[in-house]
This record gives sequence, C-alpha cells and structure tokens, in this order.
Amino acid sequence: MIVVPAHNEFDCMEQLIGRIDFVSRELKAKNVLVTLFLVDDASTDQTWRAISEIGSKSFDIFAKQLPIDVGHQQALWEGLIEFTDEYDALVFMDADLQDPPETIIDFVNTWLTESCDLVVGVRENRKSDTALKRNTAMLFYKSMNIFSTKKQGKKIKNAGDFRLIDKSIVKSLLSIANISGLAPLRFLTLSISKKVEFVYYVRPERYAGFSKYGPKEMLSLAFQSIRRSGQFTHRFLQLFSLISGLSSIGLLIFLTIQKFVFGQQTLSGWFSLALLLLLSLFVQSTMLLLLSLELKGVQNSIVTPRSNISNSVKLNRLFFNAK
Repeated sequence: MIVVPAHNEFDCMEQLIGRIDFVSRELKAKNVLVTLFLVDDASTDQTWRAISEIGSKSFDIFAKQLPIDVGHQQALWEGLIEFTDEYDALVFMDADLQDPPETIIDFVNTWLTESCDLVVGVRENRKSDTALKRNTAMLFYKSMNIFSTKKQGKKIKNAGDFRLIDKSIVKSLLSIANISGLAPLRFLTLSISKKVEFVYYVRPERYAGFSKYGPKEMLSLAFQSIRRSGQFTHRFLQLFSLISGLSSIGLLIFLTIQKFVFGQQTLSGWFSLALLLLLSLFVQSTMLLLLSLELKGVQNSIVTPRSNISNSVKLNRLFFNAK
C-alpha cells in the first residue's frame, strides 16, 4: 500500500499515476500487488478533480478528500489508518515526484531479501535544495540526534518520510497513537523498528508546482519533532539536574578549600548557610533527576486513545478497481 498526501498537486497527478502504474506492473511480475491511497489535503486547485478522473489502472486506487488542511504529517496518518490486514507493507512518498516512484521497487527488493521491518530512502545529496534548506536540514538532523533514543536513527541524514514500513510497525503505530500528540512518523518508525535498511537515491527537482514547506513549515516541523520526540523533557530535566547538582558540589568543594586550606575569612555563619544551601540544591537536583527517570517510565507505559479527522467528519472518498 502506497500512501501519498497531496496538497495543490494538480500538475503532478497524471505523471505520478503513470509512474506508479509502471512500478505496479514491475512488482506484479514478482507477485507483489500495489494499492495506492491518495490523501487530498484540502487542495484549493483541481487536485481532487484530477484524482476523480484517474480511471482504471493496473492497481487499486483509493482516495480521500480532507475538508481542512491538516498538514503533511497528519495527512500521512490519515492514510495510515486505512491500513488493513490485507496489506503486508506500507510506503510513504510525496506527490511532487521528488520521491521517485521507481525507488519503491528497490524498497520492496530490500525488504524481501534482508528480512527487515523498515526501509528508509536516503538522498545521496541535496543538490536540488537551496542553500538555506540544506543548512536548516543539517541543523535539524543534528538537533534530532541529540534527542534520539535509537542508535539507528543517528545514522540517518538527508532522509525524509520516503520509506517502506512493515505491517508489524504499522500495527504498533496504530496501537499507541494519539495522533495530535506524536512525533513525526519518520522518527516514530525508527523508534519501533527492529531492523533498518537504507536505499540511496537521487532526489530530483519538483516535477511541477512549488514546495509547500517554506521556512515557517520547516521550523514548525523541527520544533514539533523535538518537542514530541518523547525525550525532550526528560533530556532537558536530566541535563539541568546534572549541571545544577555538579555545580553545587563543585562550589561547595571550592568554598571548603578556601576556608580550611587558605584560611579565607567570612562573616560569621556565612559558610554554614552556604553549606546548607548548596547541599539542599544537590539533594533537589538528585530528586529531580530520579523523578525525570520515573516519569519517563510512566510515559512509555501510557497508551492513549487514537483520534483522527476521519472519525469526526464526513469525507469524500473514491475507489478505482485495478483493470
């Protein structure tokens, strides 16, 4: 099952469907059947009309039109919740054809031969990006590495949402999710996966249109990724606890040496008061560190109800049978 969010991608639709049709025929020869799920994220152009006129291809096509623009990550979730037991794997890709559909063939081959549960598409370079986007992307991945809990995640640079996800990961995602409170799927899939393989590809220019990810959207994604990584609060509290605790002990040792080794004179009772305050700070820092570790364990054990826009509004849907 291939999930493709689309927001104002009318000019790309015909080319996208044609290239996925080629991929479908190639994979069908290997007894792998393709289903496409298109999520129209409240497009204001003729994207939905283009989807409505697709007609029969060599693969099944489902389509959902969202009434409001929920953003790229939420649109991926809207496709993911349509996953059922009849599918063995899911692929995320963009509609602008910067994620080459033909790479899906390599994804499937890697998934079948390497017995992995996640195949991540990694760009060989970022020549198609502007200097601003290259630099902000580098900063983004360095920041995420700080808050990553998965060693495999630290290996990935220049990787977006273009990936193949095994059924086992999809089921895990659907069982844990309050969608509005989760990190982007590119990081969640890494945290759940047991074995990751990589497929490298050249990312071309957009086929048509313009990027919907401007500086504002990129900053929002970075902020939400870090905030919802599940580790930001814990890492911050732990770092703060360690710095304050070690600083208090260091300052206490310094004051003790100054008084008893160098004979520094202070006001009566000042040293005792400083000793009491610094010891209190050390104890508080230790307790804060222990509390952070305890809260981390509690958070990891909580399963919240999954919510999605499909459960709250009536959506336009389409289905085209494979010919």
